[in-house]
Amino acid sequence: MLDAGAVQKLLKEGKSLLPIGVTDVGGDFGRGDVITCVDATGKAIARGMSNYASAEVKRIMRKPSSEIAAILGYVEAPGPDDAEESMLDLLSKERIVAGPGFKRWLIAPAALGIHLCIGSVYAWSLFNPALVKRIGVVTSAADDWTLKQVVWVFTVAIVFLGLSAALAGKWLEKVGPRMVGVVATACWAGGFVIGGAGIVTGQLWLLYLGYGVVGGCGLGLGYVSPVSTLIRWFPDRRGMATGIAIMGFGGGAMLAQPMIDGLVRFHYEAPTYVGATADVELVTDGGRRYIAQDQARREVVVVGPNDVAAMIEPDF
Repeated sequence: MLDAGAVQKLLKEGKSLLPIGVTDVGGDFGRGDVITCVDATGKAIARGMSNYASAEVKRIMRKPSSEIAAILGYVEAPGPDDAEESMLDLLSKERIVAGPGFKRWLIAPAALGIHLCIGSVYAWSLFNPALVKRIGVVTSAADDWTLKQVVWVFTVAIVFLGLSAALAGKWLEKVGPRMVGVVATACWAGGFVIGGAGIVTGQLWLLYLGYGVVGGCGLGLGYVSPVSTLIRWFPDRRGMATGIAIMGFGGGAMLAQPMIDGLVRFHYEAPTYVGATADVELVTDGGRRYIAQDQARREVVVVGPNDVAAMIEPDF
């Protein structure tokens, strides 16, 4: 139970509701548990995650107000000069305390959506056929990557998913799911950008760094944030909460498959047909095939019926 006047002051200044303003503590709860704060009449004022366990609150509240302020670092509201800090505060745990009447079921579809996005990593194999024909288009050219070279990108991403998820647990408890979620978004999207740059420039290491390392870290951070939040909002249904998140992660590939196929066909550029092998003069040099055209040599690839049958049908 909190003093209503103290609560309004703390809410206005964006500070944690506990333990300043507490007049009574009902029941036992731990740090990070979802609690409801009520005023003297029993009316719910706020609901959200507590920064303190009930035992900590009781211990601190035995001290004089001046000592409590010193313990918590209680300061005045930030002024205009603290704008940069205020922007970071938007991602802090204190800014994600739910208001009265908040429906916890709204958390479930949000968490499911995040996991559907990062679950698209399981559709990585759809990129492989295009990656091994980056230059040859219809079949692999001499300078194209091999399947053995590109298939390990997925493995690297999964490894960094596990590492980042393991290391992010303690950080998540400290800064809250909003901060972790924003960093996860930046890493996951940034990984695609860096990996795409590696494909365009032909730098395989950029693909590994972008999608594998940076994107993999985004996967791990994006994985733990929704799961942790769901479990805390559904302490009475922890199994269901975890299942919702895992369902999204597993189902991400199902939704990503038509999107990836559609984008590959949309951006596909059909190769130029220069004629049958009997009608052109082929020259082999250093494992590459060339033809003489316009007083210059142009590298070509020789395709068979199977290669033609496997060609991508572009969307025009």
